[in-house]
Amino acid sequence: MTPKQHLRQLRQINKRIDTQLEQVEQLRAMAEKITTNHDHAKARGRHDKMAETVAKMVDLQQKINDDIDKYIDLKADILQGINKIEQADYWQVLTLRYQNYQSWESIAETMGYTTRWIFILHGRALVEFQRVHCNSLK
Repeated sequence: MTPKQHLRQLRQINKRIDTQLEQVEQLRAMAEKITTNHDHAKARGRHDKMAETVAKMVDLQQKINDDIDKYIDLKADILQGINKIEQADYWQVLTLRYQNYQSWESIAETMGYTTRWIFILHGRALVEFQRVHCNSLK
């Protein structure tokens, strides 16, 4: 895995968690729409649907919890590697991009450089990240 792929995992897991949280909200909204009725046959069917929906929510919540655990562990690992970087510009570009999820343009503005220079710094920072951190992962 390249340093860039390793760093990108944070955003990927974060997006997956966000998507799963949206799915839980959709399931919760569906569950709220399921209402009880005095007709026993209909009530039983609605009860079954409610139980199914709740079971899906519980399963999805467990997946979210697992992903959050992965995210926390990966973030700690990545931040440990980024914090080993002594060159301030390299540290800052990696932090802004992979911890704060900023766009290239925003990073350039924050750091007072052109976007082109940020790309160059980023490339150098990835090499340094690999040197100080990824080699220790092998």
